Amino acid sequence: MENNEVTIGTVKALFVTRGFGFVGVEHESDLFFHATSCASGDFELMNIGSQVSFHPGNRAGRPVAVGVKLLPSV
Repeated sequence: MENNEVTIGTVKALFVTRGFGFVGVEHESDLFFHATSCASGDFELMNIGSQVSFHPGNRAGRPVAVGVKLLPSV
Protein backbone atom coordinates (compact mmCIF):
# COMPACT_ATOMS: atom_id res chain seq x y z
CA MET A 1 0.00 0.00 0.00
CA GLU A 2 1.36 3.42 -0.92
CA ASN A 3 0.49 6.87 0.29
CA ASN A 4 0.33 9.80 -2.17
CA GLU A 5 1.82 12.16 0.43
CA VAL A 6 5.35 13.27 -0.50
CA THR A 7 7.76 13.45 2.42
CA ILE A 8 11.30 14.86 2.56
CA GLY A 9 13.91 13.01 4.58
CA THR A 10 17.60 12.32 5.00
CA VAL A 11 19.44 9.08 4.27
CA LYS A 12 20.54 7.86 7.72
CA ALA A 13 22.09 4.49 6.79
CA LEU A 14 23.05 2.93 3.48
CA PHE A 15 24.02 -0.66 2.74
CA VAL A 16 24.99 -0.43 -0.92
CA THR A 17 26.19 -4.03 -1.34
CA ARG A 18 22.93 -5.31 0.16
CA GLY A 19 20.72 -2.87 -1.77
CA PHE A 20 18.89 -1.06 1.00
CA GLY A 21 19.03 1.83 3.42
CA PHE A 22 17.08 3.84 5.95
CA VAL A 23 15.67 7.34 5.60
CA GLY A 24 14.95 9.54 8.58
CA VAL A 25 12.34 12.21 9.09
CA GLU A 26 12.52 14.54 12.05
CA HIS A 27 10.45 13.32 15.03
CA GLU A 28 9.63 9.99 13.35
CA SER A 29 11.18 6.52 13.21
CA ASP A 30 13.60 5.81 10.36
CA LEU A 31 12.01 4.03 7.40
CA PHE A 32 13.49 1.14 5.44
CA PHE A 33 13.85 1.52 1.67
CA HIS A 34 15.11 -0.90 -0.97
CA ALA A 35 17.14 0.02 -4.06
CA THR A 36 14.25 -1.15 -6.24
CA SER A 37 11.99 1.50 -4.66
CA CYS A 38 14.34 4.28 -5.82
CA ALA A 39 14.13 6.32 -9.00
CA SER A 40 16.33 4.91 -11.75
CA GLY A 41 20.01 5.32 -10.86
CA ASP A 42 19.39 7.32 -7.68
CA PHE A 43 20.39 4.55 -5.24
CA GLU A 44 23.94 4.44 -6.63
CA LEU A 45 24.28 8.22 -6.17
CA MET A 46 23.05 8.37 -2.56
CA ASN A 47 25.26 8.92 0.46
CA ILE A 48 24.53 9.15 4.16
CA GLY A 49 23.12 12.65 4.63
CA SER A 50 21.59 12.88 1.13
CA GLN A 51 18.19 14.55 1.00
CA VAL A 52 15.45 12.47 -0.61
CA SER A 53 11.75 12.67 -1.29
CA PHE A 54 9.54 9.61 -0.87
CA HIS A 55 6.05 8.32 -0.23
CA PRO A 56 5.35 6.61 3.09
CA GLY A 57 4.21 3.07 2.42
CA ASN A 58 3.59 -0.24 4.10
CA ARG A 59 5.10 -3.62 3.21
CA ALA A 60 4.31 -6.77 5.17
CA GLY A 61 2.76 -4.70 7.95
CA ARG A 62 5.79 -2.45 8.40
CA PRO A 63 6.25 1.19 7.43
CA VAL A 64 8.65 1.75 4.52
CA ALA A 65 9.70 4.52 2.12
CA VAL A 66 8.71 3.98 -1.51
CA GLY A 67 9.23 6.05 -4.67
CA VAL A 68 12.50 7.35 -3.19
CA LYS A 69 14.10 10.15 -5.26
CA LEU A 70 17.42 11.87 -4.62
CA LEU A 71 17.00 15.63 -4.28
CA PRO A 72 19.56 18.00 -5.81
CA SER A 73 22.15 19.18 -3.28
CA VAL A 74 22.04 22.87 -2.52
